[in-house]
Amino acid sequence: MQVPFLNADADYFLSTSRGPWTDEGLYTFQLRNFFNQHGFSLNEGDGLLKAPLYNLMLFPVMYFFGNNIVAIRLFLVIVIVVSFYVFVKQQVFQKATLIFLSITLFQFHVFQYAHTALCEISAISVFMAGVGLFIRSQIVQSKKLFIVSLCVICFSAFIKIIFLYFLILVPLTLFIENIFSYQKDKKNNVKDLILPLGIGFIFIAVYFIFWRILDYDYFLKVITGQTEVTYGSSIKSIWERVKMNQTFYFNDTYFTINIVIFYINILLSGLVFFFRKKINFTNHRTLFLLTACWLIFELMRFGNAYLPSRYLLSGIIANMLYLSICIDLLFTLSIKYFKISIYALCSCVFVLNIIQYTKSFNRRTYVMNEINDYLSATNFNNQPVLGNWAASCTWKNGAYVKPLAHGYNEINTFENYHPRAIITETDEADTEKVLQEQGINISEHSDSSRTFKINQWTLVVYWIKQ
Repeated sequence: MQVPFLNADADYFLSTSRGPWTDEGLYTFQLRNFFNQHGFSLNEGDGLLKAPLYNLMLFPVMYFFGNNIVAIRLFLVIVIVVSFYVFVKQQVFQKATLIFLSITLFQFHVFQYAHTALCEISAISVFMAGVGLFIRSQIVQSKKLFIVSLCVICFSAFIKIIFLYFLILVPLTLFIENIFSYQKDKKNNVKDLILPLGIGFIFIAVYFIFWRILDYDYFLKVITGQTEVTYGSSIKSIWERVKMNQTFYFNDTYFTINIVIFYINILLSGLVFFFRKKINFTNHRTLFLLTACWLIFELMRFGNAYLPSRYLLSGIIANMLYLSICIDLLFTLSIKYFKISIYALCSCVFVLNIIQYTKSFNRRTYVMNEINDYLSATNFNNQPVLGNWAASCTWKNGAYVKPLAHGYNEINTFENYHPRAIITETDEADTEKVLQEQGINISEHSDSSRTFKINQWTLVVYWIKQ
């Protein structure tokens, strides 16, 4: 199902941000520059800092297949499939698993991001594999499997560091279980609580020491800037941002179903609480608590000042998983018309997902592939291509890529870099207008150009006079 999309552009309705089109390149260009023998720099972009283990995952793929975006996308699809398989294989509640897969894998955002080379869906998928191993370790009481699951979860958190909260989901779940445990001897429970905290601390320490040694000032600049952009500076404005984000996504035709399912989850939570004495939680309790904690953390994202759809992928999957678990728990009860209602709901969601898949299949475009083909005919002779779109437009020619933004390659651009080409939007919004602020009119420095239309953006490839 993913194969027809591997060489296509991201879907037109996937996001209002340019991330699905630019970030495939921005998060990998440092590694690509290295393989293309243009040197290796930690501070020409923030991809390595924000997604350190994502680049590590892609290292062998790029080593063997080079700058091949289709190979990278296919590899990440395989990672997603294997991760979900590991999660499903470890479970003992088959109804919940079947429901979860049927309504999640074809959900518009999950499906569309699954065949893009973006780190968010990869991180979430690896986390799901870790959760599956963790649940299995609790069922079979295997310490080795428990440690493996914690390492997998920690790895997923550093595929992109916006998921660092993954590190505390397991200890938080075990802590809640320990509070409500009636076992007399809780020493083993306390040890199990300390272990995930210790492994998480090791991962954080290694990451921090790495940047402390190599470029601590740059680390602080990026982390501080990202925090300000994501959360803003005023706590009082959080509720306003929550309402704004909720209104925006409620009016998004492709996202509305997720909000509806969330409200259904609230209703089902009430039913689970009401019938809690009749429900057998034996095999579900740990995953139920972990998923509830996961979903609560994801709800906090609606207070973000910057909330593109890819940041909500984790919440979408947690939402669907929580629905599936609640349904499986309530299936054991004889609630009138409940099973018929749930089957009807899941069938409607599944049919809706298939309809959206068909529409997306029919509106595929290949503009990014066209731009890459256009630029592949040029030998850049180690001269850089500048711009935040440049990394996604130069997969086929091994060009030396340098993004442009405040804090990245913005000082004395022409004097320092002597670019062969600059790829930017007509208003230069993608580069935060850093060239305009230097008094540089790209057209005056260009001897020719070509324009491309991708989604809502008009890109211009400026060929700089030599």
